[in-house]
Amino acid sequence: MEALRTLRLAGTALRTTPIGFGCARLFRLACPGDRRAVLESAYEYGIRHFDLAPMYGLGEAEPLFGAVMHHHRETITIATKFGIAVRVVGRAIAKGQRPLRSLLVRHPRLSRHMEVAGGGPGAGLAGRVLYASSGFGAEEAKRSLERSLRALRTDYIDIFLLHDPPEGLVAGADALVDFLEAQRDAGRIRSWGIAGTPGETSRGIADIGAAVVQVRSDIFDAPSSLPSGVARITYGALGRAIPLLQQYFASFPAERDRWSDRLAADLDDPRSLPTLLLADALRRNQTGPVLFSSTRTDRVRLAAGVVSDGAMSPERHQALRELALAVKEALPVPGVAS
Repeated sequence: MEALRTLRLAGTALRTTPIGFGCARLFRLACPGDRRAVLESAYEYGIRHFDLAPMYGLGEAEPLFGAVMHHHRETITIATKFGIAVRVVGRAIAKGQRPLRSLLVRHPRLSRHMEVAGGGPGAGLAGRVLYASSGFGAEEAKRSLERSLRALRTDYIDIFLLHDPPEGLVAGADALVDFLEAQRDAGRIRSWGIAGTPGETSRGIADIGAAVVQVRSDIFDAPSSLPSGVARITYGALGRAIPLLQQYFASFPAERDRWSDRLAADLDDPRSLPTLLLADALRRNQTGPVLFSSTRTDRVRLAAGVVSDGAMSPERHQALRELALAVKEALPVPGVAS
């Protein structure tokens, strides 16, 4: 299948598809063949942007991606990160991921604990055991870049991101910026920026002049304020929103039919909410890719189809905004002040 339509990342020379595939969840699949199949399906359905990090899959995601996708290198964009490393114990666990993932499938509560730990060293005791901050100086960036280039089997990274840097960023930011700019000039990275929470990321842009930011954004978040000319990559359109919307409709059954009419969608169909939320995310962010992640090839096809279906209408967009307000009035929304 040909690639989906493309867009230019604001402020850069990069073009890629409006939707991108996030590789963080691939290792929920116990079977390596299933992971490969999902990656290959993303390419087959026209997706050309892929998001990685050295910590994903306890260090195994980048090598997997490099093995599966290196022959597509000239037709895809790759974003990876630096600043969070997998500890020795995490890498040891990674070697036994197949039995571990099989165990997690049988024990959902344990799986939820591991998912929380996947947030990195700030995600409780398990996060601290598995991950460590590797720092955000020029030397740390250099070491991480070299490892990622080898793992991904490539000579360059399209977007190289600071991974959840602390507020106020880093001591020695001038040296870091000089290194990143030198690598860009040498062609080893094509652009660089920051991945983190919206408020901290906005402050980081002012500190170091990042060209690209990657932030969470869903229907419950206020629009983030970023300098003009900065490309924005967004993620998280589904993860918080779908459970909250399902809870809302379960609590107020009559609302499902009312909002089905308003949105011109059958909300009894489990495909409707993901499709609406991704279409809305694409409407809200036209400066860079909207990331999604899945372990199922049918859902990858559904997500790619949202781009092919065209832009969400202003009427649907407004109705979804009003639905989000109704949910916030009725339910506590994690991460949003009441």
